Amino acid sequence: MSDDVRPAPAAPVEYSASGRYPVTNTLAIVAFVLVFVVPVAGIVLGYVARSEIRKTKQGGHKLVVAALALGWIFVIFQLMFFATWISLFVQAFAHGR
Repeated sequence: MSDDVRPAPAAPVEYSASGRYPVTNTLAIVAFVLVFVVPVAGIVLGYVARSEIRKTKQGGHKLVVAALALGWIFVIFQLMFFATWISLFVQAFAHGR
């Protein structure tokens, strides 16, 4: 009696109606759209979608990468914008006295 330990089979890949491309993960699409409205939420959904794509082998990996890259760029720009406004606000009140 041999104890063959075999890994569990991978999840089957879902294909589109044409059968050519894997089905794109819905969270990847939502993350990409949301990153333009609320970048932090888009980043969070992007990481969740990336995890799902790795587990289910769905399509949308490049979409998630784009959403994450854009999300982090937008967050950095927002931080720079608010830092500039805060410094201008502080300077305005410091010189106003």
